[in-house]
Amino acid sequence: MSPLYLVRQQSSWCFRIRVPDDLRGKIGKKELRYSLKTGSIGEAKIKARRAASGAQLLFSRLRKDKGVMDELSGFQIQEMLEEYIRRSLEDEEEMWINTNRPLNPDEVSEGIEALEYVLSDLKEALASADHRHAERIADELLDEKGLRLDKDSPTYKKFCREILKAQIEALEIVLKRRHGDYSGEPIYSSTTGTPAERRQSARLNEIIKGYWNENIKAGNWAERTKVEYERCIRFMLWILGDPPVHTVNHQRMRTFKEGLLKLPANLSSRKYAGKTVAEVLKTDSDKKMAVSTVNKYLGFAIGVFNYAVRNNHIPSNPAQGLQITKKKRKRGASDRRAVFTVEDLEKLFQSKEYTQDDFSYPHQFWVPLLGLFTGARLEELCQLYIEDVQLIDGIWVLDINEKSPDKKLKTADSKRQIPIHPFLVEELQFPAFVEKVKRQDYDRVWPELKKINHRYSHYVSRWFTAYRKSCGVTEERKAFHSFRHTFSNYLKQNDFERSMCKQLVGHTDSDMTFGVYGKKYGVQKLYSDVVSKIDFGIDLNHLKGSNYVKN
Repeated sequence: MSPLYLVRQQSSWCFRIRVPDDLRGKIGKKELRYSLKTGSIGEAKIKARRAASGAQLLFSRLRKDKGVMDELSGFQIQEMLEEYIRRSLEDEEEMWINTNRPLNPDEVSEGIEALEYVLSDLKEALASADHRHAERIADELLDEKGLRLDKDSPTYKKFCREILKAQIEALEIVLKRRHGDYSGEPIYSSTTGTPAERRQSARLNEIIKGYWNENIKAGNWAERTKVEYERCIRFMLWILGDPPVHTVNHQRMRTFKEGLLKLPANLSSRKYAGKTVAEVLKTDSDKKMAVSTVNKYLGFAIGVFNYAVRNNHIPSNPAQGLQITKKKRKRGASDRRAVFTVEDLEKLFQSKEYTQDDFSYPHQFWVPLLGLFTGARLEELCQLYIEDVQLIDGIWVLDINEKSPDKKLKTADSKRQIPIHPFLVEELQFPAFVEKVKRQDYDRVWPELKKINHRYSHYVSRWFTAYRKSCGVTEERKAFHSFRHTFSNYLKQNDFERSMCKQLVGHTDSDMTFGVYGKKYGVQKLYSDVVSKIDFGIDLNHLKGSNYVKN
C-alpha cells in the first residue's frame, strides 16, 4: 500500500488519491479524499487499499463511453449470484410465513407443476444459449452494484448464462422445499432467523478482528507470524471484500483459492499498487504465487472461519479442506539440508576473504566459524549479547537464552550453554574480541546488525548465500543451516554420547530415565567429552593473523 494514499488528520487517517488529468473535467476535483475513521495504521492500510481499488475502478469506467465496462471479475460474478440465490430463497420462505391459511393438496400439486414447467424452460434456454430470460435480472443486479456491461461483450453473455444456472439452482431448491425437504442446502440459503437478522450477520472484517485479538491476547503468535498474518488479512479482504460472513460458502472459497493460484509471485511490487483483482489477473506474469504461499493464506482463512464456527457465526467452515496437499519428500528430514563436505569447508574458510582478511564486518568473519564449531542456529548467533559469552567453571560458553525481549528461540529446549571450541578460544581469542566490543560500550556482540522483519539474521542470511556461491558451494540444499547439520553429523558419525549431543544442539531428550529425570550435563563434561575433541580435518591456522583476532 503506497503511503501516498494515506494522510494523517488529528487522531485518524484519511484516504487521498490524485485524480488523473484526463478525468478532472468529469469529476470536477484534483483529488478524492475521505476519512477512514480509524487511528490504526494497519486498519487504515486495509481500508485505503479497498478505497484505492474502488477509485481505480471508477477511473476505468469514466474512461469508457457512457461508463460502460466490458469485464467483470469472477469474484464479482460469484458474489452477485450468491446474493441473488439467497434473496430468492428468502423471498420464497417469507411468502410461506405470510400465508394466511394452509394450502390444500391440489394447490400444492399445482404449484409444483408450475415450478417444474418454469424449470424445464430455464434448462432449455441454457441448452440453446437463449439468454433473454436472464437479461432483466442481469441488468437489475448490475444496477444494484452501480455497474454497466456492454451487452455485446463475452462477459455479459457469460453473466447471463451464470444467472440461468443460478435460477435453475434456486428453483431446484424451492422444489425440494415444496416437498418438505430442506436438507443439504448451501450456507447462503440457511433459513435460521429472519431475513433481516441474516442480512445483519457479522461481516468478514469483524470476524478477522475477533480472531486476531483472541490470538494476540493469548500470545499465540510471534512477531514474524503477526507480520505474515497481516499480509494474509490484506489478501482476504482484497479478494473477498467484506461480505456478511454467512454468505461466504465453500464455492466462494474455492474461487478464492483459484484466484490465489493465478496471482503473480511479486504481488507486493509497486506496479500492482491500487489495482483490482481483475486488473492484476489480466497482467502477464510467468511466475505465479508459490503453492506454499497459497497454503499459508488458505491456512489463515481456515483459522478465521474456525473462529467464526466456535463463536456461532456460521455452522461450518467453508475453507476446510482447500489447502493443497504437496507431494511428500522421499528423502528424510536429515536430507533437507545437506552437510558441508571437507571440500566445501575448505572453499568457505580458505576463500580470498579469509586468506586476505577482506571482510567488511566482524560478524562475517566470526559467525560462520561459530556456526561450524557450536551447531547453533543463525538467529541464535546473530542475537548474542556481550553477557551471553560467559566463563563458567573455567570454560567459555555461549549462553543461548531469551533473557532480552528482542531475542527469540525456536523451542523451549533451545535454551542451553554451549562450550566454545578451544581453537576459537585459545588460537582465535574470541572472548578477547567480545571484551573489545564491550569496551566500546556496546551491549550486543554484533552491534552492526539491525533487526529486520523481527530477525537480526535477515541480512546475514542473504550475505552468506551470496558468499557461499562465490566460494563455489552452489548446491541449493547447502545453506548456513548446513553448519548445524555438519556439526550434528560429525557428533553422530564419531559415536559421541547421544544425550550430550542432543543437549548441545538444543533437542529434546525423550529418554525417560536420562531425559525426564536426569539433570543436564555440566559445561565441563560437555567440553571435555565432546567439544574439545571435535576436529573437522581442515587447516584454519591462516585465520590467526586476522585483524579480528588481533585484539
